[in-house]
Amino acid sequence: MPEIVRWLIFIVYSILFWLAMAAGIVMSIAVVRAVWEAIRGWRHHS
Repeated sequence: MPEIVRWLIFIVYSILFWLAMAAGIVMSIAVVRAVWEAIRGWRHHS
């Protein structure tokens, strides 16, 4: 396998990895904020 192909595969995999990491972070922040808002709203109403 040529060196350039190995590098391209490595770059593509690292980009996909970082995109997955960013998506996971964004989703977890969204979940935490939704839970926080729900708890705050529930405590405020009761």
